[in-house]
Amino acid sequence: MLKLGILEAACYPSQARGPLGWLRRNRFAYTLLETSLPPKPAEIVVFERIMQEMRLTSGVYRTTARNRFANLDEWAQPILERRLGGQAAVQVEDWAASACVTSLEWHQRLAVGFPRLRLTASDLNLHLLALEVPGDGTYVLETGGGLLQYIRPPFVIRMEPPEPRLLAVNRILGERARRRLERIWRELGVRPDNQPGLLTLPDGADEKRMGSMRLVRLPLVHPEALALASASPESFAIRTHSVFTAAPAPVDLVRTMNILNRSYFDEARLQEGARSVWRSLYAGGLWIVGRTVREQPPEHRASVFEKTAEGFRLVERFGGPSEIEDLALALPV
Repeated sequence: MLKLGILEAACYPSQARGPLGWLRRNRFAYTLLETSLPPKPAEIVVFERIMQEMRLTSGVYRTTARNRFANLDEWAQPILERRLGGQAAVQVEDWAASACVTSLEWHQRLAVGFPRLRLTASDLNLHLLALEVPGDGTYVLETGGGLLQYIRPPFVIRMEPPEPRLLAVNRILGERARRRLERIWRELGVRPDNQPGLLTLPDGADEKRMGSMRLVRLPLVHPEALALASASPESFAIRTHSVFTAAPAPVDLVRTMNILNRSYFDEARLQEGARSVWRSLYAGGLWIVGRTVREQPPEHRASVFEKTAEGFRLVERFGGPSEIEDLALALPV
Protein backbone atom coordinates (compact mmCIF):
# COMPACT_ATOMS: atom_id res chain seq x y z
CA MET A 1 0.00 0.00 0.00
CA LEU A 2 0.99 3.63 -0.36
CA LYS A 3 -0.06 7.21 0.25
CA LEU A 4 0.62 10.30 -1.83
CA GLY A 5 0.37 13.88 -0.62
CA ILE A 6 -1.18 17.34 -0.92
CA LEU A 7 1.39 19.65 -2.49
CA GLU A 8 -0.66 22.76 -3.36
CA ALA A 9 -2.95 24.74 -1.06
CA ALA A 10 -5.37 25.37 -3.93
CA CYS A 11 -5.89 21.60 -4.29
CA TYR A 12 -7.18 21.22 -0.72
CA PRO A 13 -9.76 19.99 0.19
CA SER A 14 -10.74 18.58 -3.22
CA GLN A 15 -7.77 16.17 -3.32
CA ALA A 16 -8.72 14.78 0.09
CA ARG A 17 -12.22 13.85 -1.09
CA GLY A 18 -13.66 11.35 -3.51
CA PRO A 19 -12.97 7.63 -3.93
CA LEU A 20 -9.18 8.14 -3.94
CA GLY A 21 -9.12 10.88 -1.32
CA TRP A 22 -7.65 8.51 1.28
CA LEU A 23 -4.42 8.43 -0.77
CA ARG A 24 -3.72 12.05 0.22
CA ARG A 25 -5.72 12.49 3.42
CA ASN A 26 -3.61 14.02 6.23
CA ARG A 27 -0.56 14.12 3.94
CA PHE A 28 0.22 17.82 3.72
CA ALA A 29 3.62 18.90 2.45
CA TYR A 30 5.13 21.13 5.12
CA THR A 31 6.42 23.39 2.34
CA LEU A 32 2.83 24.74 2.37
CA LEU A 33 3.71 26.54 5.61
CA GLU A 34 5.37 29.17 3.42
CA THR A 35 2.50 31.55 2.56
CA SER A 36 2.10 34.60 0.35
CA LEU A 37 2.18 38.18 1.64
CA PRO A 38 -0.59 38.82 2.41
CA PRO A 39 -1.60 35.16 2.78
CA LYS A 40 -4.41 33.80 0.65
CA PRO A 41 -7.45 32.33 2.48
CA ALA A 42 -6.68 28.84 1.15
CA GLU A 43 -3.11 29.12 2.45
CA ILE A 44 -4.31 30.01 5.94
CA VAL A 45 -6.73 27.06 5.92
CA VAL A 46 -3.90 24.66 5.05
CA PHE A 47 -1.49 26.26 7.54
CA GLU A 48 -4.02 25.78 10.36
CA ARG A 49 -4.75 22.23 9.21
CA ILE A 50 -1.05 21.30 9.31
CA MET A 51 -0.74 22.68 12.84
CA GLN A 52 -3.46 20.30 14.03
CA GLU A 53 -1.32 17.24 13.26
CA MET A 54 2.34 18.29 13.33
CA ARG A 55 4.59 16.37 15.72
CA LEU A 56 8.26 17.25 16.21
CA THR A 57 11.06 14.72 16.64
CA SER A 58 10.97 15.41 20.41
CA GLY A 59 7.46 13.95 20.49
CA VAL A 60 5.93 17.37 21.23
CA TYR A 61 2.84 18.14 19.15
CA ARG A 62 2.29 21.57 17.63
CA THR A 63 -1.48 21.25 18.10
CA THR A 64 -3.13 24.64 18.02
CA ALA A 65 -6.37 26.11 16.73
CA ARG A 66 -8.41 29.28 16.85
CA ASN A 67 -10.49 29.73 20.01
CA ARG A 68 -8.73 26.80 21.68
CA PHE A 69 -8.32 28.79 24.92
CA ALA A 70 -11.36 31.07 24.53
CA ASN A 71 -13.17 29.74 27.61
CA LEU A 72 -9.98 29.80 29.69
CA ASP A 73 -9.18 33.36 28.61
CA GLU A 74 -12.71 34.55 29.41
CA TRP A 75 -12.56 32.96 32.86
CA ALA A 76 -9.10 34.37 33.63
CA GLN A 77 -9.78 37.95 32.49
CA PRO A 78 -11.59 39.25 35.63
CA ILE A 79 -9.04 37.52 37.88
CA LEU A 80 -6.18 39.20 36.07
CA GLU A 81 -7.92 42.58 36.00
CA ARG A 82 -8.59 42.35 39.73
CA ARG A 83 -5.00 41.45 40.60
CA LEU A 84 -3.04 43.41 37.98
CA GLY A 85 -5.46 46.13 36.90
CA GLY A 86 -3.95 48.91 39.00
CA GLN A 87 -0.64 48.80 37.18
CA ALA A 88 0.36 51.40 34.62
CA ALA A 89 1.64 48.74 32.24
CA VAL A 90 1.47 44.94 32.20
CA GLN A 91 4.15 42.60 30.84
CA VAL A 92 2.92 39.14 29.80
CA GLU A 93 4.76 36.06 28.48
CA ASP A 94 3.00 33.20 26.69
CA TRP A 95 5.49 30.31 26.61
CA ALA A 96 5.37 27.27 24.28
CA ALA A 97 2.89 29.24 22.18
CA SER A 98 3.22 26.99 19.12
CA ALA A 99 1.85 28.90 16.10
CA CYS A 100 0.99 31.89 18.36
CA VAL A 101 -2.60 32.15 17.13
CA THR A 102 -3.92 31.60 20.68
CA SER A 103 -1.43 34.25 21.87
CA LEU A 104 -2.88 36.63 19.29
CA GLU A 105 -6.41 35.97 20.58
CA TRP A 106 -5.29 36.33 24.21
CA HIS A 107 -3.64 39.65 23.36
CA GLN A 108 -6.90 40.91 21.86
CA ARG A 109 -8.81 39.99 25.03
CA LEU A 110 -6.21 41.27 27.50
CA ALA A 111 -5.90 44.59 25.68
CA VAL A 112 -9.49 45.43 26.65
CA GLY A 113 -8.55 45.52 30.33
CA PHE A 114 -4.90 46.50 29.98
CA PRO A 115 -4.44 49.38 27.50
CA ARG A 116 -0.67 49.42 28.10
CA LEU A 117 -0.08 45.74 27.45
CA ARG A 118 3.00 44.04 26.07
CA LEU A 119 2.57 40.35 25.34
CA THR A 120 5.50 38.27 24.16
CA ALA A 121 4.66 34.90 22.59
CA SER A 122 7.50 32.42 22.42
CA ASP A 123 8.39 28.90 21.42
CA LEU A 124 11.59 26.94 21.01
CA ASN A 125 10.68 26.17 17.39
CA LEU A 126 9.44 29.10 15.32
CA HIS A 127 10.40 27.72 11.92
CA LEU A 128 11.45 24.62 10.02
CA LEU A 129 13.83 24.40 7.07
CA ALA A 130 13.35 22.85 3.63
CA LEU A 131 16.48 21.49 1.97
CA GLU A 132 15.79 21.39 -1.77
CA VAL A 133 18.10 18.96 -3.62
CA PRO A 134 17.97 19.11 -7.45
CA GLY A 135 17.13 15.76 -9.00
CA ASP A 136 16.19 14.28 -5.64
CA GLY A 137 13.46 15.99 -3.64
CA THR A 138 12.88 18.20 -0.60
CA TYR A 139 13.84 17.32 2.98
CA VAL A 140 11.89 19.14 5.70
CA LEU A 141 14.08 19.58 8.77
CA GLU A 142 14.07 21.00 12.25
CA THR A 143 16.83 23.54 12.90
CA GLY A 144 18.72 20.85 14.78
CA GLY A 145 18.71 18.58 11.74
CA GLY A 146 15.83 16.32 12.77
CA LEU A 147 14.08 15.01 9.63
CA LEU A 148 10.27 15.37 9.57
CA GLN A 149 9.30 14.88 5.93
CA TYR A 150 10.66 13.89 2.55
CA ILE A 151 8.77 15.32 -0.42
CA ARG A 152 9.11 13.91 -3.91
CA PRO A 153 5.96 14.58 -5.94
CA PRO A 154 3.48 13.02 -5.88
CA PHE A 155 4.68 11.60 -2.53
CA VAL A 156 4.85 13.21 0.90
CA ILE A 157 6.73 10.76 3.12
CA ARG A 158 6.41 10.98 6.89
CA MET A 159 9.83 10.54 8.50
CA GLU A 160 9.01 11.11 12.18
CA PRO A 161 7.57 8.84 13.33
CA PRO A 162 8.54 6.51 10.45
CA GLU A 163 5.90 5.30 8.03
CA PRO A 164 4.03 2.18 9.18
CA ARG A 165 5.10 -1.08 7.55
CA LEU A 166 1.66 -1.35 5.97
CA LEU A 167 2.62 1.56 3.68
CA ALA A 168 5.46 -0.40 2.11
CA VAL A 169 6.14 1.99 -0.80
CA ASN A 170 6.29 5.03 1.48
CA ARG A 171 8.51 3.22 3.95
CA ILE A 172 11.01 2.18 1.26
CA LEU A 173 11.14 5.71 -0.16
CA GLY A 174 11.66 7.09 3.34
CA GLU A 175 14.53 4.73 4.15
CA ARG A 176 16.27 5.58 0.88
CA ALA A 177 15.78 9.31 1.53
CA ARG A 178 17.27 9.01 5.01
CA ARG A 179 20.40 7.33 3.60
CA ARG A 180 20.77 10.00 0.91
CA LEU A 181 20.45 12.77 3.47
CA GLU A 182 23.14 11.15 5.63
CA ARG A 183 25.42 11.16 2.59
CA ILE A 184 24.64 14.86 1.98
CA TRP A 185 25.57 15.69 5.59
CA ARG A 186 28.86 13.84 5.24
CA GLU A 187 29.69 15.71 2.05
CA LEU A 188 28.91 19.04 3.76
CA GLY A 189 30.79 18.10 6.93
CA VAL A 190 27.66 18.51 9.05
CA ARG A 191 26.87 16.25 12.01
CA PRO A 192 23.21 16.76 12.96
CA ASP A 193 22.72 16.19 16.68
CA ASN A 194 19.10 17.41 16.86
CA GLN A 195 20.07 20.49 18.85
CA PRO A 196 18.07 23.62 17.89
CA GLY A 197 20.11 26.12 15.91
CA LEU A 198 22.49 23.68 14.21
CA LEU A 199 21.17 24.68 10.77
CA THR A 200 20.96 28.43 10.37
CA LEU A 201 20.26 31.06 7.75
CA PRO A 202 21.99 34.44 7.47
CA ASP A 203 20.41 37.15 9.65
CA GLY A 204 17.27 38.47 8.00
CA ALA A 205 17.42 35.92 5.17
CA ASP A 206 14.71 33.42 4.31
CA GLU A 207 17.01 31.16 2.27
CA LYS A 208 20.59 30.40 1.40
CA ARG A 209 22.40 28.42 -1.26
CA MET A 210 24.49 25.37 -0.42
CA GLY A 211 26.16 24.52 -3.73
CA SER A 212 23.37 23.38 -6.02
CA MET A 213 21.03 22.97 -3.03
CA ARG A 214 18.79 25.57 -1.41
CA LEU A 215 17.85 25.88 2.29
CA VAL A 216 14.51 27.67 2.80
CA ARG A 217 12.80 28.88 5.97
CA LEU A 218 9.29 27.49 6.63
CA PRO A 219 7.48 29.56 9.29
CA LEU A 220 5.71 27.79 12.13
CA VAL A 221 4.06 31.04 13.29
CA HIS A 222 0.56 31.84 12.07
CA PRO A 223 0.58 34.53 9.33
CA GLU A 224 -1.87 36.70 11.30
CA ALA A 225 0.34 36.62 14.40
CA LEU A 226 3.33 37.60 12.28
CA ALA A 227 1.31 40.48 10.85
CA LEU A 228 0.40 41.83 14.32
CA ALA A 229 4.00 41.55 15.53
CA SER A 230 5.09 43.57 12.51
CA ALA A 231 2.34 46.21 12.86
CA SER A 232 2.48 46.63 16.68
CA PRO A 233 5.90 45.50 17.95
CA GLU A 234 5.57 47.57 21.12
CA SER A 235 2.45 45.62 22.12
CA PHE A 236 2.92 42.14 20.63
CA ALA A 237 6.22 40.34 20.07
CA ILE A 238 7.35 36.86 19.06
CA ARG A 239 10.70 35.35 20.03
CA THR A 240 12.51 32.05 20.41
CA HIS A 241 12.56 30.83 24.01
CA SER A 242 12.69 27.61 26.00
CA VAL A 243 10.41 27.01 28.98
CA PHE A 244 13.51 25.90 30.87
CA THR A 245 15.09 29.35 30.64
CA ALA A 246 13.98 32.39 32.63
CA ALA A 247 12.67 35.43 30.77
CA PRO A 248 15.25 38.14 29.99
CA ALA A 249 13.55 40.50 32.46
CA PRO A 250 10.82 40.05 35.13
CA VAL A 251 7.20 40.13 33.98
CA ASP A 252 3.77 40.23 35.61
CA LEU A 253 2.25 37.10 34.12
CA VAL A 254 3.45 33.87 32.50
CA ARG A 255 1.26 31.27 30.80
CA THR A 256 2.48 27.74 30.03
CA MET A 257 -0.30 25.64 28.54
CA ASN A 258 0.17 22.10 27.21
CA ILE A 259 3.92 21.91 27.69
CA LEU A 260 4.87 21.26 31.33
CA ASN A 261 3.17 17.87 31.38
CA ARG A 262 4.28 14.48 32.68
CA SER A 263 3.73 12.95 29.26
CA TYR A 264 6.61 15.11 27.98
CA PHE A 265 9.01 15.51 30.92
CA ASP A 266 10.12 13.79 34.11
CA GLU A 267 9.82 15.29 37.60
CA ALA A 268 13.27 16.93 37.62
CA ARG A 269 12.68 18.60 34.25
CA LEU A 270 9.24 19.82 35.32
CA GLN A 271 10.77 21.35 38.45
CA GLU A 272 13.31 23.09 36.24
CA GLY A 273 10.53 24.56 34.13
CA ALA A 274 8.53 25.71 37.17
CA ARG A 275 11.66 27.31 38.63
CA SER A 276 12.22 29.18 35.36
CA VAL A 277 8.72 30.62 35.67
CA TRP A 278 9.33 31.67 39.30
CA ARG A 279 12.56 33.44 38.30
CA SER A 280 10.73 35.23 35.47
CA LEU A 281 8.04 36.83 37.63
CA TYR A 282 7.93 39.95 39.75
CA ALA A 283 6.95 39.35 43.38
CA GLY A 284 3.20 38.81 43.34
CA GLY A 285 3.28 37.91 39.65
CA LEU A 286 0.95 35.23 38.30
CA TRP A 287 1.49 31.90 36.52
CA ILE A 288 -1.22 30.08 34.53
CA VAL A 289 -0.31 26.44 33.90
CA GLY A 290 -2.45 23.61 32.63
CA ARG A 291 -3.35 21.11 29.99
CA THR A 292 -6.10 20.61 27.41
CA VAL A 293 -7.80 17.31 28.26
CA ARG A 294 -10.31 17.40 25.39
CA GLU A 295 -10.25 19.28 22.09
CA GLN A 296 -13.89 19.28 20.92
CA PRO A 297 -15.21 21.24 22.65
CA PRO A 298 -12.02 22.49 24.33
CA GLU A 299 -11.76 21.42 27.95
CA HIS A 300 -8.84 22.42 30.16
CA ARG A 301 -7.52 21.86 33.64
CA ALA A 302 -5.44 24.76 34.83
CA SER A 303 -4.09 26.34 37.99
CA VAL A 304 -3.26 29.98 38.65
CA PHE A 305 -0.38 30.61 41.04
CA GLU A 306 1.06 33.71 42.67
CA LYS A 307 4.80 34.11 43.18
CA THR A 308 5.84 34.48 46.82
CA ALA A 309 9.27 34.68 48.43
CA GLU A 310 8.97 30.99 49.39
CA GLY A 311 7.66 29.67 46.07
CA PHE A 312 4.14 29.58 44.63
CA ARG A 313 0.72 30.04 46.23
CA LEU A 314 -2.46 28.71 44.62
CA VAL A 315 -4.91 31.44 43.58
CA GLU A 316 -7.61 29.75 41.46
CA ARG A 317 -8.37 26.60 39.44
CA PHE A 318 -10.14 26.21 36.12
CA GLY A 319 -11.81 22.87 35.34
CA GLY A 320 -9.69 21.08 37.93
CA PRO A 321 -6.07 21.31 39.07
CA SER A 322 -3.12 21.32 36.72
CA GLU A 323 -1.40 17.93 36.76
CA ILE A 324 1.72 19.60 38.16
CA GLU A 325 -0.10 21.64 40.83
CA ASP A 326 1.42 19.64 43.72
CA LEU A 327 4.88 19.91 42.18
CA ALA A 328 4.52 23.72 41.85
CA LEU A 329 3.30 24.17 45.43
CA ALA A 330 6.18 22.09 46.80
CA LEU A 331 8.83 23.68 44.58
CA PRO A 332 12.09 24.51 46.39
CA VAL A 333 13.30 27.92 45.18
